[in-house]
Amino acid sequence: MLSVIDNTIIYICSPANVATGGPEALHHLCYSLNEFGYNAKMVYNNKKNDPVHHYYKKYNNQFVKLNDVIDNTANILLVPESYPYPYYLNKFKSIQKSIWWLSVDGSLAFKSHKSLVEHNSAGHNCLFHSFIKVIHKNLISFINSRSKCMLIHSQIKNKYTYFKRELFLTNIKYFDYSDPCLVNLCQSYYAFEYVKNKLGASNISLLFEPLGKEYLDYQKEEPFNPSNRIKKENLVIYYPRKGFEYTKLIINEAPDITFLPIENMTNEDILNLLIKAKVYIDFGPFPGSDRIPRQAACCGCCLITGRFGAANYYDDVKIDDEYKFSEPEKHIKEIVNKIHECIDNYDIKIIDFEAERQKVLNEEKMFHEHIDNTFIKN
Repeated sequence: MLSVIDNTIIYICSPANVATGGPEALHHLCYSLNEFGYNAKMVYNNKKNDPVHHYYKKYNNQFVKLNDVIDNTANILLVPESYPYPYYLNKFKSIQKSIWWLSVDGSLAFKSHKSLVEHNSAGHNCLFHSFIKVIHKNLISFINSRSKCMLIHSQIKNKYTYFKRELFLTNIKYFDYSDPCLVNLCQSYYAFEYVKNKLGASNISLLFEPLGKEYLDYQKEEPFNPSNRIKKENLVIYYPRKGFEYTKLIINEAPDITFLPIENMTNEDILNLLIKAKVYIDFGPFPGSDRIPRQAACCGCCLITGRFGAANYYDDVKIDDEYKFSEPEKHIKEIVNKIHECIDNYDIKIIDFEAERQKVLNEEKMFHEHIDNTFIKN
């Protein structure tokens, strides 16, 4: 794994001023490493003086710019899977290197494969074909009408940006994941299988990401008690940014059920909503071990999901098959009936989700163990 000595600095790359699940995990890892006695710093490739999003100032992590990373064999550079890791990792010659696969579907490797499939299916012979075509077309227009200059410039710039992206994604496929010096850390079993079987990586380890402190603190203050239903209401929660094409069919089929979306909410708002709800549904992609379904399980919600991505892996989403639906659009009535069962028989049904809840609550302990097994002190 990754070797740590007294003067080792662990650099963790993250986008600047962005607050989503990935950056949250990266900042939490940096904080935890420092709590455990390591020397970890965030890295932002950003010119702003304050690249830290206000959500993450609570961690009080030190940070440096990419050009200030010290490139030697004692130090470690960790890059998330959604970052342009070939550029970041190849920029340095001596430093120990690692990719943290917080997702599969959001990774550059996955997007590269998808882009190539779409590109080939469109019958293009080369990446810059459409780029050259738009230059030729607009050059003629420019000759005929100089007033179109700004519009033409914008069109060429947009096409060039697309061309650069496609070229970059094409080059990703040549990245050597099997390099024994590269450590691949996986946040889910879905990612572990993808990295091992699809990318051919050999140096792989698990590094789970626990829920935020507010959820774990809530469990410590008010341990979940199946006999206590005072706070639970007949509410079904969903996240409209995931699988809404299926969720809206379910909502239309069940006018007697109260559905509430998670949108424009703080972390505290989400916590308070999940504490009250009986059911959480999610038929969107599970690019990794997704945060909101785990939060829902932690708060004592019944879970009903699709089988996309990590949701198809029992070890990632530990709920019985009767609560997971392939091709949900073909099973709308069955899903609605299952929701009714969970609402009407909540005291009984919630027991079916205890394995998932315990898995989520145990992730903090597993996180500590994974850190010990990954960042090995010498």
